[in-house]
Amino acid sequence: MTDSLVVDEFDNSDTENMNETEEDLGFEEIDFALLNVDEVKNFRFLNNDFAYEFYKMYGMKKGFAIRKYHTHQDKDGEIVWQSFFCDREGFREKKDDVVRKRVPRKETRCGCLARMKIHVDKEKGGWYVSYFSDEHSHEVVGEYYGGMIAYNRRMTETNIGQMNTMRELGIGTGNIFASFADQYGGYHYIGFSRKDMYNQIQKQRRIGNGDAEATLQYLKEQLKSDSVMYWRHTVDEKGKLQHLLWADECSIFDYSIFRDVLAFDATYGRNNYKFSVVVFSGVNHHKQITIFVTVVVSNETEETYVWILEIFLEAMNGKQPKCVITNGDLAMKNSIQRVFPETQHRLCALHICNNAGKNIKKKNFHKDFQKVMLNFK
Repeated sequence: MTDSLVVDEFDNSDTENMNETEEDLGFEEIDFALLNVDEVKNFRFLNNDFAYEFYKMYGMKKGFAIRKYHTHQDKDGEIVWQSFFCDREGFREKKDDVVRKRVPRKETRCGCLARMKIHVDKEKGGWYVSYFSDEHSHEVVGEYYGGMIAYNRRMTETNIGQMNTMRELGIGTGNIFASFADQYGGYHYIGFSRKDMYNQIQKQRRIGNGDAEATLQYLKEQLKSDSVMYWRHTVDEKGKLQHLLWADECSIFDYSIFRDVLAFDATYGRNNYKFSVVVFSGVNHHKQITIFVTVVVSNETEETYVWILEIFLEAMNGKQPKCVITNGDLAMKNSIQRVFPETQHRLCALHICNNAGKNIKKKNFHKDFQKVMLNFK
């Protein structure tokens, strides 16, 4: 048994990309299931993040989950000690004065006192275990199921890469999960659930490592055959796609001819990507609907609509429409006044008819009103 775990080559500046596997962490020679209290106290760590990963691995192998707890800083603001607790420490706070709309989740905390406390060694460097208790006030699930506790489940970068490769080959998520089970010798040894895989796929779509990135790449490729192709996008502070607008050569040409009336339609609902679709369209000389610009947005605030209209104007060489038709949304109305001050804003006939029918309760009024509005014979 090794009595020291100081890894000099560990990069403390890259804690967000903490290595995922036991081997990468330097834990491959440690049999956590057989560790006792005295042996744990002999370990030393390069920093508190590494100690946390150690205790997390220990808990997973023993059959419980952990969480970070107290820290203490010196006068210079440096952390000098930190404690990690079993995730069932303490008790849920009671809120008697709160009216619950749904049944509260099952109580999981039971006052467990199992914990590990570490101190910084200013003389020798690194961190040492100053207190360790493995006395749980509840049953642990054991190594067999420890990896399936919600807090312990995780997909490594290797897992994600393998999953993405199989998805690119057209293999379904269910079959991919079954493949992992064969690879690890059983579903309980995988270390993550099928739901975790679906969540990871959804996350990649949101942050741009999946469909969003593929879409941007597709638009870039379109420039090779369509030199007038126009598209713009924005991302948030985390690099997640927020808005995407595009228009091809044909759409831009159509707008230059049929731009008198612009329909601003944002009634399309949110899709699996949690984005709304906004379509700018008009009518050509054959009374056919023609699409000028398409946009996907993560929200529908006034500032978002201002961005859309400004980029739209840029794509269409600064040519404003004579009239814009919308559904009456206040954010749309305000954005149109800010970006298209010389353009007339009108409500669409469908919403006018529906509003009239809702507010005027008279037999056949809605039908007759539609005939007048839409010039039906």
